[in-house]
Amino acid sequence: MSVIFNFIKKYDYFLFLIFIIFLNENFLEYIDQNPPLSEISKFYSRIISLLFIIFFTVYKIYSSKKFLTVIKTFFLFILIFGSIDIFFSILGFGNLFKNNEHLIRRYPSPYDMFAPKPNVRAHNSFGFKGKEFVKFNDGVTVTIAFFGGSTGYNGAPPIINRVGDLLSKKNINNFTYNFSSTSSNHTQHLHRLIKFLDYNFDIIIFYGGGNETEGYYLYDPRAGYPYNFYYKELVDTNFLIYSLIRYSSFFGELESRTGLLSGLFKIKKVYQGNYDEWEKNIVNQYIKDVTIAKNISEKLIKSNYCKKTNFISIFQPLNFIDNKEVNLTSLIKNKMNNEDFFLDYSSLKNKVEFLNENTNRIHITNDSKQIIASHMIEDIVNIIDNCR
Repeated sequence: MSVIFNFIKKYDYFLFLIFIIFLNENFLEYIDQNPPLSEISKFYSRIISLLFIIFFTVYKIYSSKKFLTVIKTFFLFILIFGSIDIFFSILGFGNLFKNNEHLIRRYPSPYDMFAPKPNVRAHNSFGFKGKEFVKFNDGVTVTIAFFGGSTGYNGAPPIINRVGDLLSKKNINNFTYNFSSTSSNHTQHLHRLIKFLDYNFDIIIFYGGGNETEGYYLYDPRAGYPYNFYYKELVDTNFLIYSLIRYSSFFGELESRTGLLSGLFKIKKVYQGNYDEWEKNIVNQYIKDVTIAKNISEKLIKSNYCKKTNFISIFQPLNFIDNKEVNLTSLIKNKMNNEDFFLDYSSLKNKVEFLNENTNRIHITNDSKQIIASHMIEDIVNIIDNCR
């Protein structure tokens, strides 16, 4: 035992460096035979790394007995670990300045804060999925604008594209615009709608409920604020903390679970301290967003095929387990159920399949998107039949 202890004591920093490199999730992903690493593997990598730092700190306490030395060593270990984590994250083993998924899905956009990045993958010049947007004034094409979060963005094809295909099979000439983007909420969709006032839309759909409830409950609690808005504020106020969260997987995980680095936990304490009042604000924000969107749609936007533009707000099926989240969605639906433009698809929860019933409360499988589209087509055809 003493031989091992002496060996560790002699080469402690070198051993720490080696272990931290081999435990780093970017390194593990590089050597993985079937990348990318699963989320659970990344989580274990971060936890084991943290335990490893604690182990070396305890070892220093045992070997040094000097409190100041132990404190200095602990922060040195954290610095070494963070530097390696950030180094591998940025370089990606040769892929310098590699495209980051979150920058492709949430690219800076005036007024609505972020939208998909233009002209990459299947994105058009505006950054949205699908064909290049066309302005119609022919009187024969049904034009449908779809605003949603990741459930509207994801899919092969996405929900609204499936709707367009089903309409074509019914010999209804149509063009669909998918304005969905990952993590966006209806306040952002409202601003996004204003940006495209010069297009003629027959039907405008606000599809959501998840980002408008869980988005505020788990992330930024301020009603009407975009996802991660507090995080963007760090760029101007504390660039060091921003960089740690942005580039270090470990510190990013720590932030997402505690909000300690950015100060999000303080924001939650202020806004969710009086929970009943906060809950009312979230419900009122939903009502405000869809009501204003309806007024804009019907009063400011010109139609192409229909006599006037039609607006509908669809509440998506959700797999919430947390009682507070369930109650929040119930409050919104109870307030909105008497509105003729509000369509509640919550009952489809038992027909669709969620990606992971234990951890994924919003996202559904690709096949389940067809179930949503088939259900939606009934409501849309009914609007088209009566819109002349």
